[in-house]
Amino acid sequence: MAEDSGQKTEQPTDKKVREAREKGQLPRSRDLSGALVLAAGVTTLGGGTLAGLVTWLRNSLQTAGHIPTADIPLHLAATLVTPFKLLAGCFLAMFIAGLIGQLVPGGWNLSGKALMPDLNRLNPVNNIGRMFTRGPVEFLKTVAKAAVVAAATYFVIMHERPMLEIAALMPTAVAVREILSFGIKVAIAGTLGLLLVGLADAPYQWWQTHRDLRMTKQEVRDESRESDGKPEIKSKIRQMQQRLSRGRMMEAVDKADVVLVNPIHVAVALQYLPGSMKAPKVVAKGAGIVAEAIRDRAREHHVPLLTAPPLARALYRTTKVGGDVPVALYRAIAQTLAWVYQLRSGSPNVHEPDVEVPSAFEEAARPWE
Repeated sequence: MAEDSGQKTEQPTDKKVREAREKGQLPRSRDLSGALVLAAGVTTLGGGTLAGLVTWLRNSLQTAGHIPTADIPLHLAATLVTPFKLLAGCFLAMFIAGLIGQLVPGGWNLSGKALMPDLNRLNPVNNIGRMFTRGPVEFLKTVAKAAVVAAATYFVIMHERPMLEIAALMPTAVAVREILSFGIKVAIAGTLGLLLVGLADAPYQWWQTHRDLRMTKQEVRDESRESDGKPEIKSKIRQMQQRLSRGRMMEAVDKADVVLVNPIHVAVALQYLPGSMKAPKVVAKGAGIVAEAIRDRAREHHVPLLTAPPLARALYRTTKVGGDVPVALYRAIAQTLAWVYQLRSGSPNVHEPDVEVPSAFEEAARPWE
C-alpha cells in the first residue's frame, strides 16, 4: 500500500538530476554567498582602503571652501575619481566572493532554461507549500544569524569597553581612529559568525535540493519504461535481433564440416580449421523448426549429416554458438571428424561411427522430451 501512496521515497535518477541542472535547480546558499561578500568587503576596506577614504574626505572638506564657483563642477568630477579607484578593488573582491559563494554548493551551471520565466514560481499554492516546509528552517537560520552577530558585537564591545569609556577624552583625530578601528573589529567578528552560519547552510541546501528531487516508485518505473522502451517494442527488437543472428548462423552452416542430428529434434553444426582453431567450434545449433532448417541447409550445401543423438543433445545443451566444444567430448568429436575426412577422401565402405558420450554428459545427453 505504501507503494501507491505517492510518497517520494526513491533516490533521484541520473536523468532526473540532469534535467534539474538544465532547469537551474541547484543547491545555492544565499547565507554563504552573503557572508563571503561581506568578508571580502571588510577585508579590503581594512587593508588601507578605509584610511584612504578618510584622507580623501578630509582633504575634500578642507579645500571645498577655497574653490571658485565656476570651477566646482570640474573639481567635483576630478575629486570623485579617487573614491572610485579606492573602492574598485573592494567591489571586484566582493563580486568574486559572491560568485564563489554561489558555486560552492552546486558547482558551475550555465542553463538557458533557468532564465526563462516560470509561472509555477508565481503559483500561490506552491509558495504556501514551500513556506510551511522551509519556513521553520529559514526562521531558525534568521535567529541564528541575529544571535551570532549579537554575540560577536557583545564580545567586541566588552573587549573594547575601556577604550570606549575614555574615547570622549581623546583628541578628535585619535578618537575617530579608535572608533573606526572598533567598527572594523565589530564587522570582522560579525562576518566570522555569519561565515559559520553560511558554512553550515551550504550542506543543508545540498541536502534539501537532493531531497526535493526524490521520486516516487511509480515515477522511477515510468522513467525506466521511457528509457528502455515499451515492452512490445523491446519484444520486436529482440525478434529482429534473433532473425539477424539466425541468418548469420545459417550462413555458417554452409562452411561447417559436419552437422550432428538427433535425428529429428536437434541439429548442431561443427567446424574445425586446424591452422586457426585450437578446438572444433559449434557454428550453428537449433531445435524443432530451426533444426529442420539447419538440416535442409546442410543438404543444400552438401555438408555431411551424422545421426548421433547423445552427442548432438549434449552439445546443444552445453555449448553456445561460437563456443569451443568441451574437452571431455574431444574423443567423440575426433571420431566424427575422422568419419568426415574419410568421406572427403572417397574411401570405400565408410560406416557411420558409433559415438559414445562420457558419463559426465549423461544428463545433457538425455532423450529429448
